[in-house]
Amino acid sequence: MSVAFASVAEPAATYQSLFNLYLIFAIVAGSITIGSLILFPILYRKRGTAEEPGTERKERGNLKVIGLVVVLMVATLSTTAYASFSVKDFYLRHPDCKTAICVQVEAFQWAWNFTYPNGKNVVGLLRVPQDTPIVLNVTSNDVFHSFSIQSLRIKTDAIRGRYNVIWFNVPGTCPSNGKSGYCEYRIQCFELCGLGHAFMTGRLIVMPPTDFSTYYNSSGP
Repeated sequence: MSVAFASVAEPAATYQSLFNLYLIFAIVAGSITIGSLILFPILYRKRGTAEEPGTERKERGNLKVIGLVVVLMVATLSTTAYASFSVKDFYLRHPDCKTAICVQVEAFQWAWNFTYPNGKNVVGLLRVPQDTPIVLNVTSNDVFHSFSIQSLRIKTDAIRGRYNVIWFNVPGTCPSNGKSGYCEYRIQCFELCGLGHAFMTGRLIVMPPTDFSTYYNSSGP
């Protein structure tokens, strides 16, 4: 029995675009701030306390500058807010299990347990097909953990009694970079969860759909 799944856009690129937007605004704002701290002392170092001719005109000019700064700040905040809420909406509208592979992820000290829709259960190793939306339903069996695949820009808390949903899609252009001969990513816990926290890792292996179908229907891990 073969397994066929639909393909959607990769969300990691969307998260990276939002990060790039924040980075650009931060660089521009930082440059303006540092430039002002350097420039203003130079321009006004000889300014005395006596009122100079044309002071009223200068004050009007200053009001225009302040108004321009306020407009730019409002525009910047509006842009970042719109981009942030758009990405949040994109993140929350994850594919359903009719068009995606939904995997149950249970954290425990100190490993990850993955359960596929057909009941296949594997510890520490998650295999998925290329160009396919993968939805992870994450929880914990004991203390707080945090599931993360840093290279794919995904991360969520694993909390006992609660389920957090994240999703991703790895494109077919993913290069082979692991011992398995397939594209691999590191899974890691990002919440201090005890003595074995540093060793609470796993592997994500991305396979061609035909290879994954064979694996999915096999009895091996």
